[in-house]
Amino acid sequence: MPEIHSKLPPSSAHRWLVCTLSPQMEEPFPNTTSEAAEQGTAAHSMAEQKVKRLLKEPCEREPTDFDDEEMEEHTDNYRTFVLDQIQEAKQYTDDPLVMVEQRLSFEDIIPGGFGTADLIIATPKKLWITDLKYGKGVPVYVSQGLNPQLCIYAYGAYSNLKYLFPDVDKYSHVVKRIYAYETLSETGWDIPNTVNEYIPTVYENISDTFEKKMNAMSIFQSQLVDFPAARSLEAIEALAKYRGATVNVMAAETFTLVREIK
Repeated sequence: MPEIHSKLPPSSAHRWLVCTLSPQMEEPFPNTTSEAAEQGTAAHSMAEQKVKRLLKEPCEREPTDFDDEEMEEHTDNYRTFVLDQIQEAKQYTDDPLVMVEQRLSFEDIIPGGFGTADLIIATPKKLWITDLKYGKGVPVYVSQGLNPQLCIYAYGAYSNLKYLFPDVDKYSHVVKRIYAYETLSETGWDIPNTVNEYIPTVYENISDTFEKKMNAMSIFQSQLVDFPAARSLEAIEALAKYRGATVNVMAAETFTLVREIK
């Protein structure tokens, strides 16, 4: 995995796009790491090895102290997710281009800008960009609206790969709806105001799949806390029933409609 980092990395674009002086302000401070960050790095290297083996590409990896059954299971699920994406891509071409831990340059829009995408799948009609998240520490979530990190990766992938698909401009793919989802212990921690308060506008009936949802969540023991913490199985169940009762069903998940094109 590449260990050289850009001064304007996509992962912190949400900060330097808003505060353009933040990279200069951070320069006097030494780079530090944390156990959570090292755990995430270990998970990424494990996921990289599994996906490359899936693609029959060589990839050596030394075991780490963070390797455990939970990480094995999470990266197995990631590998399955990647395989599903590849199968979807084969609807557009028999041989989609799949790149793992691919370094991308976007110097034409960001001075000295480059980054490493966890996974890129490219076809003449569609481009998939995947960013793997793992580990404990500061919660990472997709902001309501556009995700600047993935937008930059998507631009970099398109600008670096478009020469492979000379007819790419003939095709277009428009996202019709963008939803922001509700996450216990994160959504509710914003300072309430009309700008960032979570207001559900779309309700999805999950009555028939609620048991599967709870079984799936119970696997991620490191992310669960005993009730009455917000991120507990009891709180998740209570929220689903409350949201369901709002629209007269047994259980529901809610979303905020960020944008819709009709």
